[in-house]
Amino acid sequence: MRRAYFILLSVFVAVSAEASVHNVPHKTPTRHLSHRRHHARLRRLRFYGPPVAPELRGSRDSLLKQNSEIDRAGLERIEDDEQLMELEQSGALIPLQESKYLRVSAQLQESRRYCRPWTAQFVSDMSQEYYKTFRQPL
Repeated sequence: MRRAYFILLSVFVAVSAEASVHNVPHKTPTRHLSHRRHHARLRRLRFYGPPVAPELRGSRDSLLKQNSEIDRAGLERIEDDEQLMELEQSGALIPLQESKYLRVSAQLQESRRYCRPWTAQFVSDMSQEYYKTFRQPL
């Protein structure tokens, strides 16, 4: 009985070894691209930058959380353009200054390029650090 199991086991191993040899793909010789063709191929490759998260969609919960944070911080809500002008004239809002470190989009209206003084300081510091790292304005 042991002998029969041994023969059966050896036949099974031999058959599986033979089958695994046939499953190995044949190695095809590599084609060497000419120097010019290789660089043309590299030029065709496009780099679209790192993947970007899809647009963040707001929700009612998010809006309520933002409103509670605004209330907690004691910030006043700007209701209309008249109130915006008053805050600009009183100095509560200051213009966001462009520099060699910071560029403001041309699509943003001049009347909307105002922020709180601490926000302007934060943007200024962040844009300088960005410029040091990437050598281009934020």
